[in-house]
Amino acid sequence: MRINEEPTEGANLQPVIRFLGWMTLAYSVSFAAYYGRGMGIWFWYISLRRPSWDLPTWAWTPVWTILFGFIGLSIWTVVNDPSGSKRTTAQWMQFVTLLLAGVSPWVYFAWHQLVVSLVVTGLLLASSVVTSVVCWKVKPAAGQLLIPVIGWLLYSGALEFTVWHLNR
Repeated sequence: MRINEEPTEGANLQPVIRFLGWMTLAYSVSFAAYYGRGMGIWFWYISLRRPSWDLPTWAWTPVWTILFGFIGLSIWTVVNDPSGSKRTTAQWMQFVTLLLAGVSPWVYFAWHQLVVSLVVTGLLLASSVVTSVVCWKVKPAAGQLLIPVIGWLLYSGALEFTVWHLNR
């Protein structure tokens, strides 16, 4: 720092504040999704015929909590990159992914719409893949953080299809 320059107080806190803001957004959506999941998982979902490779019902919440953390961290990683059209596109794609991830449990668990849920999960998977690619172009780590989300959605989509098939 030069003698004539004034210190920029709080400049080092900007990444921390952004991190907290984006994680709060991701976990707020996670909470809303958890509420929708809770409306049907303990009575409706456990009454359905499910494949042997289904997770125990208690495992859904920790898995999605971790995945929403990855989504929030991915958004934060992109936001900390210098402004540009790729960054803006990546942010919008992240919002679409968050929106679909928040709606998906409501469609499946709360509203019991198995076929519609398959469509939503397909859209969420497509959105997550596109978002990962777009984020990867901004910052590779941001795209890599979404790979577990994509893997989970492949599993979840196969599970939803199997549950629908077993209960139609």
